[in-house]
Amino acid sequence: MLSGFAQIEKASASSDAITVGNSPRMFAFDQNKRLLFVANYSSNSVSVVNTETNQVIKTITVESGPHGIAVDSEHNLVFVANNLSNSVSVIDETNLEVIDRTSIGDTVWGVSLDASRGLVYVTTVGGQLYILNETNRSVVKTVAIGSASNYVAVNTSTHRYYTSNLWSNSVSVLSDVAGDTVVNTISVNSPQGVDVNSVTGKVYVASGDGNVYVFNASNDSLAATVRVGSSAMGVSVDSSKNLVFVLDDTSNALAIIDGATNQILDLVQTGISPHAVAFDPASRAAYVGYLGGTVISKVDLSWLTSTYTSP
Repeated sequence: MLSGFAQIEKASASSDAITVGNSPRMFAFDQNKRLLFVANYSSNSVSVVNTETNQVIKTITVESGPHGIAVDSEHNLVFVANNLSNSVSVIDETNLEVIDRTSIGDTVWGVSLDASRGLVYVTTVGGQLYILNETNRSVVKTVAIGSASNYVAVNTSTHRYYTSNLWSNSVSVLSDVAGDTVVNTISVNSPQGVDVNSVTGKVYVASGDGNVYVFNASNDSLAATVRVGSSAMGVSVDSSKNLVFVLDDTSNALAIIDGATNQILDLVQTGISPHAVAFDPASRAAYVGYLGGTVISKVDLSWLTSTYTSP
């Protein structure tokens, strides 16, 4: 047992190594098609992985520095935020080819979407949130948020939107009809990831100070603080089991948090310098990407049940 943690064991979860492009930064899933899309920052490409076979079925060339990525499975579209070319590439998921691009007047970082409203949200280093029309990819509006906004998450139940702003040490909360109004700004030290459990109404923010901050989506109040290590990086929520997955990039571990108790249940060892994490409910696995590498890990978490049992 480690001091300051609850119920920790080093889990011996099995994992598979999948070779993709150089420096995989973020992931997006199409659970219906069992596809994983990987943004490879240094290869200027997107790897498409079959999550059933763990095979890369296609590598798609995009513009420079792909970082954020999001999938609209209903409309068969993939949006890629290209950090070094200030643009968003649009991929047709049917033929896995780039069909469009939109120029953004700033260095882009993260991307997410609200498919029910047909809107795409692109965060930037300069502190602007660009809202795009999903159909014609035109810029609908820009909204001032915090600087170096690296992640954006959507609460599909309330249509509230959250951006983690690294250099501003804040999380911007946006709402109203198109999510184009900042309704609150929450102070968080060095936020390095945000995700939402739309079922439980909780917002999770990974911080460079080693904590995960849990906020109530109803009023943005702090519900809990969970210590995961020296530096928390990336966060992914499994709403079906009320579990949260966060990386500690200094101890090279994946922390599994019980969303009901805000306790760490297990730490799973990863490779060196984990940078990105995403949980796939369809395959019951977490995917982990690493800075500078060409391999991602698929960590088998099928042993996780609604009643937690360590492997």
